[in-house]
Amino acid sequence: MDDMENSDVAAASGMLRLGWMFYGNLVLVVCAILIATTRGYSFAINVVFWATVAACIALRYFDITGMNGRTITNQPATLRHWRRYALLLSIAAAVVWIAAHGVSCFTR
Repeated sequence: MDDMENSDVAAASGMLRLGWMFYGNLVLVVCAILIATTRGYSFAINVVFWATVAACIALRYFDITGMNGRTITNQPATLRHWRRYALLLSIAAAVVWIAAHGVSCFTR
């Protein structure tokens, strides 16, 4: 029974990591493209963009605190890793968001 529970936890942990590592970033890229190419201001796209940033940060936190998250080098992740991830993602997202709106304004 323990092996089955461990495999379930490993599967859930893997899906969680896919969420914040891959799918979250994919949604951010798609939103940035939509912001840059959509005429006018789209409140919904902006909400999805920033909700995705918040979700990725929350998923990473849960990965570390609840699923024994690991770093890219397979070391145990700590809350220090989470704080750095949250800061860097927030800064990168803000830069991309501003750039996407800039492109949107200058291509009309």
